[in-house]
Amino acid sequence: MYEFDIETDKYEFCHNPFSTPIGGMDSLDKLDIKDIYAYQFDFVCNGVEMASGTVRNHDIDIMKKVFSLVGYSEEVIKSKFASLYEAFHYGAPPHAGMAIGI
Repeated sequence: MYEFDIETDKYEFCHNPFSTPIGGMDSLDKLDIKDIYAYQFDFVCNGVEMASGTVRNHDIDIMKKVFSLVGYSEEVIKSKFASLYEAFHYGAPPHAGMAIGI
């Protein structure tokens, strides 16, 4: 879910910060950041991304934790992702999918 950026000398999101981490909050609390994986994938053919998909997170506590691991405060999450932050407080349904990128 995360990758180390040698230019900034810190961990950043590898793919999609709104993906569900495999193992949920348990993984976020117990694993080293480099060992956290997410339900996300890319379909690549000859080096070209043909499709991308993920199981999206729908839990506000997981969202806050996912972002806090790379240094986002709750105030930054509220301002940058206000619609999701608000929706998650009311209960968003679990969802997944993929999109073709041809």
